Amino acid sequence: MIFISHREVDRRIANALKDHLISWGVDERNIGLSSGTTTSPRIGQGITKTLVRALSESKLFFLVYGGQDADWSYCMWELGVASDPTAPGPRLIVVQCAAEIPLVLAAQQIVRIDDSDLRRFVNDFHRQPAFVPDLPAFSPWIAEEVITARATELHRALVGLASGTTSDGSAAHDSAAGQPSTRDRVFLCHSSGDKPRVRALYEQLRRDGFNPWLDEKDLLGGQKWEDEYEMPFDVVPLWSSVFQNPA
Repeated sequence: MIFISHREVDRRIANALKDHLISWGVDERNIGLSSGTTTSPRIGQGITKTLVRALSESKLFFLVYGGQDADWSYCMWELGVASDPTAPGPRLIVVQCAAEIPLVLAAQQIVRIDDSDLRRFVNDFHRQPAFVPDLPAFSPWIAEEVITARATELHRALVGLASGTTSDGSAAHDSAAGQPSTRDRVFLCHSSGDKPRVRALYEQLRRDGFNPWLDEKDLLGGQKWEDEYEMPFDVVPLWSSVFQNPA
């Protein structure tokens, strides 16, 4: 199990890392995110057993670190649950997207989003036995040119997102606030019976470069869902209502 912990503002970086892991051959069902479907609580619920289980079973834990100017308490809580002192903990990798790392994380394995660090990470992930604890090397016989290509693609994606642009040059954040752009936000309004169709629509909108909002994707553990539901009325320029089954 791989878990990617991140702040809301760094969600696109976390999703890019997840997408690359999947493209390398990692089963999507074995990847959890702070904002992922399998880890987000239902409306009105607190921290779910599913989230705690995903954290406690993680063998590889990524922490996407974007800077000190934010509240990291939720990510630190996730790290604490994953790092059970009574059992062998996961391998912790801090993906450094900021100039500096706080002292509390300095002793951990740091992967900076530069050419050399990402090249080393991609190589070790594929070829090093027990890089994911208790597991053999993921792909020990992978060709050198494939390692190089995957490292280059990952570097381009992460650097673009961390600097505020995507790999194709489009804006990834509102420059004034450093937050995910609200200009391409789409709020998906639906009934529970239409959930499968809405999930597919959500993924399609993401692939098309939009920033959709869906309750089970965007409500994190511990958040007040009433406050989150008020947010779209203020900042979302486009709404999509899905009507299929009687509600």
